[in-house]
Amino acid sequence: MLATEVFSDIERDAQWERAAQLLDISPQFSRKLRVPEFECVSHHALPGNQAEADPLLYIALNTGVFPTNIASVLVHGNLTPHLIAQAAQDLQLEIALADLNCGSAAIGLKVRPAELKERELWQLSRDCSPLVSSVLGPTRLLPVDISSTACAIWLANNTYARASLVMPVLSPELYCAQLWASRAEAAAYLGGLALQEISKKLASATAIVLGSAPFALSSMRRLHDLGCRIVAVADESGAVINQNGLDVSVLLEHVKANGLLAEFADAEHATHAEALNCPADILVITSQGEINDANAAKVSAPIVVEGIAGALSQNVCAALDSRNITVIPASLSRCVPLLSESSATHLSSDERESFINSRLAELWVELGIMRKRYGVPLRAATLLVALQRLAHREFLLHP
Repeated sequence: MLATEVFSDIERDAQWERAAQLLDISPQFSRKLRVPEFECVSHHALPGNQAEADPLLYIALNTGVFPTNIASVLVHGNLTPHLIAQAAQDLQLEIALADLNCGSAAIGLKVRPAELKERELWQLSRDCSPLVSSVLGPTRLLPVDISSTACAIWLANNTYARASLVMPVLSPELYCAQLWASRAEAAAYLGGLALQEISKKLASATAIVLGSAPFALSSMRRLHDLGCRIVAVADESGAVINQNGLDVSVLLEHVKANGLLAEFADAEHATHAEALNCPADILVITSQGEINDANAAKVSAPIVVEGIAGALSQNVCAALDSRNITVIPASLSRCVPLLSESSATHLSSDERESFINSRLAELWVELGIMRKRYGVPLRAATLLVALQRLAHREFLLHP
């Protein structure tokens, strides 16, 4: 077993304790929800000349909260029990926000393709399938990139796992395209709801997108399709700005052809700092460190969308909250693939978007009630809603 006391992130602990106090949840019960116990199911060292201390695949089973339906995590890299616990907690909150009640576990799957050849990745999946399926039982695999999707498909199709591990019957490329499109749809829709609160409309809004990850590109495309004018974009090479609106279709083709923004001709070239400070209605952050303690005061957008978990620190969020900037946490848009995978795999693209948006609208109303009742920003309200749902389910399971 991994020791629970290693999960000691001061900022997270403080958030959970405050949320528990507001919801009148006892400290002991809150800790049970906040600090799950984990059983190591599989620990595989990297092949070749990599250090054995650096595992590629580390599967941890949550044994303390919902023994039948939540939540396991598969992560990668230089791992510590603390990082595993954080990743599992993030997955746990996303599942609570998605309001899943499917009687199965979920594994957030991420592997590093750089250290593995395709044959080695397949062998790794083959080795792990019987271990995972025998311990977890029915489990939904939730990969986050193309390599992890390939690994998940091999895991699910293994002889030992066919009865228990569930993976959509899609190619890795198609699955990830749907995943990124769903998250981008959620981010755009949530941004639109936030704009409505300040009497603005998404169709006439302006946006900045920082980052070059697939989610950033999908968000740029979706915002543009909904009528939002993209005025600034940044990647590792620099930024481009056009207050009249960038030609998104041309820009996306340029990036798709492996072009850098520094090479894009049809815009004013700028620095990351200039893009961040550019006047706009929505700022989408898709990489860590873009907003920090030093530059948070320079953000002018009234809506900030956190594209990846952990992109914004608590200090940064507090600084933005103090200026009445609405921060849409990553857990809200990240719970959408859980919704679409569990309930809408048979729908068309338009029907799936309608389904996602209707569920997000319901969640937004619940979040609004929490924000008004306790006078807290959206990020805190998100934790309150998730914690309330976790506590309710735990009470039903163990009255």
